[in-house]
Amino acid sequence: MNYDEIGKFILKLRKEKGYSQNDLARIIPISRQAISKWERGVTIPDSSTLVRLSEIFDVSINELLKGEKSEDNSLEELQKTTLNIVDDSVLRMKKLKKKIQLLLLSLFIVLVGFLTYYFINSYNSIKIYYISADGKHFHINSGLFITTTERKYYKLDFLEYDDSLYHVNSVKLYYEKNNKSHLIINDETVNQIILDLNGYDYSFPNEDLKYFLKNSYLEIIYNDNQKELIPIKYQRSFVNDNLLFFRKKKELNINKSY
Repeated sequence: MNYDEIGKFILKLRKEKGYSQNDLARIIPISRQAISKWERGVTIPDSSTLVRLSEIFDVSINELLKGEKSEDNSLEELQKTTLNIVDDSVLRMKKLKKKIQLLLLSLFIVLVGFLTYYFINSYNSIKIYYISADGKHFHINSGLFITTTERKYYKLDFLEYDDSLYHVNSVKLYYEKNNKSHLIINDETVNQIILDLNGYDYSFPNEDLKYFLKNSYLEIIYNDNQKELIPIKYQRSFVNDNLLFFRKKKELNINKSY
């Protein structure tokens, strides 16, 4: 079955009747755009429209589908035309099915690629550390360091010391890499240090993280320019390295006397 031949035949029959596309569209009735598609061989009429065209043009449906008038409307010719229609429909369905399968495969590949990219960039990307620092005269028992792929947040709470004996002038936070010191902050604030290490406060390179965790120090200048150097300890408390997530019920130790 040839769509172009059917379209040309419909065009010929329309012109023989002296109809414009708009005229034929009103008689059927159908849109003028549909008729234009038939005559250009883009589509063919459906079964009900073929019956209507057969009545309007006084030709058989078999002739419409063949794309020409025929003197022999035998059963054999009709069967041949019908089989051609079936074969053409089956072929079109196979092509459509192949396109759908290709589209689904493409979507699947994109989805797998996205999930793989997301997993690679998210797995083991968040770590939380508790911070402590114990020196001879000064101590820090509360601190938190949060590191992600994009951001790093650092918080030291309340430098503990005997303020009747010591007067703190400044606090310096730095780390050492390849025997070279890298200053993070030098401040007179001793109560609390809160930093965004990838923001306004400091530009922290990700490759320096291992040095920072092993070799970071708090240098305290107190009284008459006396100095105490305290190594900072980091205890990792969380990392998102679970492949599967299950909620576990935790038993709480509650003192019933409260």
